[in-house]
Amino acid sequence: MAKLLIWEFICCIIFINVLLGSIQTIRAAAGHGVVYSVGDDNGWTFGHDYNAWAKGKKFHRGDILVFRFEEGYSVDEVTAEKLETCDNTDAIFSDISGEAHIPLRTTGVHYFIGGAFALCPDGMNMTITVR
Repeated sequence: MAKLLIWEFICCIIFINVLLGSIQTIRAAAGHGVVYSVGDDNGWTFGHDYNAWAKGKKFHRGDILVFRFEEGYSVDEVTAEKLETCDNTDAIFSDISGEAHIPLRTTGVHYFIGGAFALCPDGMNMTITVR
């Protein structure tokens, strides 16, 4: 009897995980992805490790990154080469509004930097992979 209950419990857990994964896939495909507030309560500012923040998160097409930052700051999506040198010239995307909502439309690796005041070397940068 105990073995049967354990087996039923394991089957329920597997079913729930498959169901939740399917729901997230359907939501992303329908354009109803997850909204991520980059940096959580810290927002997008210097002195934080945004790659540590992103670690473990599974980004998908249809998800949205929300960058909240102070006046005078920016968020720029750049190439890998531009990330290495913290160069925001010819950025793929740039926003200085204070609250940028960036939809993740393509799969692959995406690179973000804080372009204002040369804050990128102080940790205002992030690399994510979109599935």
